[in-house]
Amino acid sequence: MLSHFLAESTLHTLDPFVFEISQGVGPRWYGLSYAAGFLVGWAVLRALAKKSLIPISVRDVGDLVFCMMIGVVLGGRLGHCLFYEPGFFLEFGSELPYWRVLALHKGGMSSHGGMLGVAIACLWFARTRAIPLLAVCDMVAFVAPIGLCFGRLANWVNAELWGKALPASMQVDAPWWSVKYPDEVFMPTWSGATTFAAERIRLGSEFAMQSFVRDEAYLGNTSIQDRLLPTLTAYWPVNFMQALSEGVIVFLVLLALWASPRRPGSIAGAFCFVYGVLRVVTEQFREADPGLPMFSGITIPMLLSGVLVAVGFVFLTVSAKQQLAPIGGWRTSQRSS
Repeated sequence: MLSHFLAESTLHTLDPFVFEISQGVGPRWYGLSYAAGFLVGWAVLRALAKKSLIPISVRDVGDLVFCMMIGVVLGGRLGHCLFYEPGFFLEFGSELPYWRVLALHKGGMSSHGGMLGVAIACLWFARTRAIPLLAVCDMVAFVAPIGLCFGRLANWVNAELWGKALPASMQVDAPWWSVKYPDEVFMPTWSGATTFAAERIRLGSEFAMQSFVRDEAYLGNTSIQDRLLPTLTAYWPVNFMQALSEGVIVFLVLLALWASPRRPGSIAGAFCFVYGVLRVVTEQFREADPGLPMFSGITIPMLLSGVLVAVGFVFLTVSAKQQLAPIGGWRTSQRSS
C-alpha cells in the first residue's frame, strides 16, 4: 500500500525499497530516482545533439552525463557532510562501508553540493573537449531540473526533509494535501500515547509500542492507521512543492528561454537565478535541520540559494559580454552559427 488517503490528510506509508533481497538489502527508490534523472537528461541532450543544437556529438553526450553523475554523487555527498554533518568526516563504524561519509545508503545528499560538484565536472569536461565552459554549463543546467525533480520525489519516498507543521487552525481538519508521518510516534511531542495504552501494556514498554505502531502503519494495517492519523501532526508537503518549483517550473522557464538560440551562459545564469529564488521561497515551508545554525531566521539552504542567485547574475553578465556563437534553439532544425 503506497499511501493512505483520507479526507483530511495523507499518511506517508511508502517503502523505500523497490523490493528487499534480505533485511536491509535491495534496490531503493532513492537510487532509481537518481538513475531516472540521469537517463532522461541523457535522452534530452542526445536529442539536441542529433539536431546539432548543442556543440557536442551524440557520443560525447554519454561522457558528459557520466561526468554529471560523478559530480552529483561526490559533490552531493561531500556537500552534505561539509554543510550539514561535518562530524561524518570523523565518524567510523564496525560495518561496511565503515566511514560514515561513504554510507550513502543511510541518506544525506546536498543539492547545493551536487551543483558544486557538477560545476567542477563541467570545467573538466570543457577543458578535455576544448568546448567553451559556458556552453557546457548551459547544457547541464538545461537538464538539471529533471534530476532535481526526481530527487525531491525520492525525498518524499524516504520520508525525509519534512515541511513545517501547518498552523494550529488547520490541524483540526487538515487538508488532503498535507502530510502526516508515522515516525512522529518517536518524537517527545507526540500526543497519541494514550490512544495506544493497551499496546504499551501488552508490549511492556513505550518504545516497543511506538515501534509496533510505526511498523504496522507502514505494513498497511488500516486499523492502526485509522487510530494513528488523528494523533499525528499535519505538515506542509514540501517535497512536492520543491519538486514542482525546482523541477517542473524551472525546466519550463529554461525551455521557453531556449526556444531560440542564445549566447552561452544565459541558460546557466537563468537556472541559477530562478532556482535560487524559488528555493528561498519554498524553504519558508520546510522544517529547519535540527542543530544547524540560523542567521536571523535564514537557514543554510536559504543562504546557499542566495549565493546561487548571485552566481546567476555573474553568468548572465559574462554571457552578455562574450562573443561566442549562440547555441540551443529547440525550435530550429540546426544550430545557429
